[in-house]
Amino acid sequence: MLAALSVFCFSALLAVGSSAQNSPEVTVVSQRAGALAEIMTEIEKNSFYKLSEKELNDVQECIAARAFIGFEIKKDALKGDLKVPSCFPQDKRAMYFSPEVTRDLGEARVGHFGGIGMSIGPDKEMRGVVIKELFEGAPAERDGRLKAGDLITAAADFVEGRELKLVPFKGFDTRKAASVMRGEPGTIVVLEVWRDGQKLPLIAITREDVKIKNVKASETSPGIGYLKIDSFDSFSVATDVWDALWNFKNKGIKKVIVDLRKNGGGLMNAAIGIASLFAPEEGVLVLEARWRGQKAGEGQKYPAMEIGFFYGFEVAVLIDGLSASASEILAGSLKIWGAKIVGVKSYGKGSIQTQRSLSDGGTFSFTTGLYYLADGKTPEDGGIEPHFVIEDDPRTPEVDEALAVAVGILMDSK
Repeated sequence: MLAALSVFCFSALLAVGSSAQNSPEVTVVSQRAGALAEIMTEIEKNSFYKLSEKELNDVQECIAARAFIGFEIKKDALKGDLKVPSCFPQDKRAMYFSPEVTRDLGEARVGHFGGIGMSIGPDKEMRGVVIKELFEGAPAERDGRLKAGDLITAAADFVEGRELKLVPFKGFDTRKAASVMRGEPGTIVVLEVWRDGQKLPLIAITREDVKIKNVKASETSPGIGYLKIDSFDSFSVATDVWDALWNFKNKGIKKVIVDLRKNGGGLMNAAIGIASLFAPEEGVLVLEARWRGQKAGEGQKYPAMEIGFFYGFEVAVLIDGLSASASEILAGSLKIWGAKIVGVKSYGKGSIQTQRSLSDGGTFSFTTGLYYLADGKTPEDGGIEPHFVIEDDPRTPEVDEALAVAVGILMDSK
């Protein structure tokens, strides 16, 4: 039935005049016909939500008639650019990622790419992109000529013996600008940069294999370590956390604040690995993943591999309304094991997203299960509740109220 409907939907859309057949909309449909069939197979066989035949047909007809005819909702590069939930209401987190976004996601998960090492943001006047941060130790930071706040208006590859043709960034989003500036390690990118209204001389920097740093560590107060984990999108995050905790331990620091604010999650195994570092005993349950139709105890169990090397550390965790998914795995597990949670209730995402590569080069992300922490609760049912509800006061941007409370808690502990 689904296959027949798929043929009908696309045949009806393609059975138009020759001028319409050459339109961008029909081109998109023809390119994504196979992708639609693949998406529907995944929903029917592997989705956490069991759909009736009518519901499956409704989902497929909706995607064919709406989503694959240029119906693209532009969002942040790593959030996807075509929103499937409007056609798949049972799974509010289902998402289609275009081939371009799929590439960006791949670079983030590997944790490195060929570039000069900086994060960029949009320019309000759409003249180019603005440098938000230079990664420590990366080519852009070592070069010394760029700084946060600079406006990049164009870029080009430098090839000896060829004319330099700058690509203007006017009207570009950050993803498109980044794709121009990235390239193979060892090649040279030339940037057109403005600062304080003045155009700087062209800046040429050699690209390298840049590691994305998602973990920042420091001693926020005497005897108290601070770990800011921005994302779990890289496999290297757990290793970076281990290194930071090891350095703290060598300095005699056994009180740590783990900051998960604005961390939207990422790789579940990275969060489980970090949680295991604090595990009170070998084999203790971190979480249980349940698939379609499974009850408590019937799912896949994820225990700590061994007693945590940093068990015994006193821990406070900072969360907010943007702490989600893998962040909630870590925060929830640490809470069960005695950590104090400070901030506001987390986002509430306990679903397991599976990504399937599609024949059009894109990716379909959908819910295949829910995860439950060792106390039998899932963040999907309302998030992680803090012990100490603290909201930062926007009138005092220079003061981090939640961090101050966390420091006080650890200073008062024995």
